[in-house]
Amino acid sequence: TDGSTYRGDLERPHPDSVAAADGFGGEELPNGDGVLISPLGEKWDGIFKDGLPVNNQCVWSSPDGVKYEGEFQKHKKHGQGIMTWFTGETFVGQFQINCRTFGSASLAGAIYSGAFKGIAGTEVAHAIVPAVESTAEDSEAFKKWKEAQGIKEAPIKKTGMELTQASMLWSSGAKYQGEWVNGYRHGRGSVLWPDATSYTGQWIQGFPQGPGTWAWKDESSFHGENKDGLMHGPGRMRFKDGSIYEGAFEAGMRHGVGRWTNHAEEDKATLVYEGEYKQDKADGQGVMRFKRRDGW
Repeated sequence: TDGSTYRGDLERPHPDSVAAADGFGGEELPNGDGVLISPLGEKWDGIFKDGLPVNNQCVWSSPDGVKYEGEFQKHKKHGQGIMTWFTGETFVGQFQINCRTFGSASLAGAIYSGAFKGIAGTEVAHAIVPAVESTAEDSEAFKKWKEAQGIKEAPIKKTGMELTQASMLWSSGAKYQGEWVNGYRHGRGSVLWPDATSYTGQWIQGFPQGPGTWAWKDESSFHGENKDGLMHGPGRMRFKDGSIYEGAFEAGMRHGVGRWTNHAEEDKATLVYEGEYKQDKADGQGVMRFKRRDGW
């Protein structure tokens, strides 16, 4: 009656069936092997029972090459299923009334596993996870420097939304685990790259931005503010030789006023510089102090 066409086996539904209860008891409906095509060109090809596609025995496809095989609710994708696109993208997971809600999607070597949000055909990664507190601690000197600069870090707020963990794995071996909002890494999350570089902290629309912690294979690390994926703002950098810089960063480099010591432990430091930096080098007004046996 809606303009759809069917080619295949027909049979009246059983008197106790849902189709009969819905008023179709006297009609011959798809029962058995057949093909149903809607006015929009959607096609259901496989086994039918009382006019409806049978779970995991019928394949749905669209005119533009998208295919689905799995569970149905009436003629809608609903339950567990597998969807493939002509681009090579695949999705394995949960559907609710034609919409992807949770599962794994792969495209061009990257795999996303987690929750989805949106209307059918335009769903995007969308997952909220618990806030992950950094294990890095500010030194007392760095705390005093931030206080002198009037810097106050906003506390991390947990949302009241359902907590769901999501991840993305790239063919390069890089892996992200954390929050997603409208298809972007957004919120709290962590990335581990194949070269052992890692970042844990705040993300905004796909980039590290805000408070976070970087770590590298050579055991150097950074804890502080980021912008557009680079260290930017107040931060604390520990270098592989054990020296420490605490102060301002800009575009990934030490830039502004900062303090450098040649040892992480203040009482063991023998060399301290306090002053200006430009493009990662001490440059401008500053004071260099040396520790002798009798003191500084």
